[in-house]
Amino acid sequence: MKKTMYIQAEKYTFQDKFTVAVNPYHNKSDARSIVIDIDEVEVEIEVPEFTQEQFTNGHIEQLRKVKEKLKADTHIQMQSLDEQIESLLAIESK
Repeated sequence: MKKTMYIQAEKYTFQDKFTVAVNPYHNKSDARSIVIDIDEVEVEIEVPEFTQEQFTNGHIEQLRKVKEKLKADTHIQMQSLDEQIESLLAIESK
């Protein structure tokens, strides 16, 4: 696979100096940053071959991770709601 890499100097509004970055995309200046093009280089990267089965297994694994994170986040939110309810009930019963 051939990929163009962009070598650019970048400076954000909160920084004093430019830093050099190599990006896989052509970054542009905006209200938050100044970008100066230095060079662009085309590189060739060997990408391992994947079978459809490997993609499917990876997809399943990622969905399981998303599900576990969602369960953990929901549990924390439910705990917070329970604590708020208990706090309000305690105030009300005084």
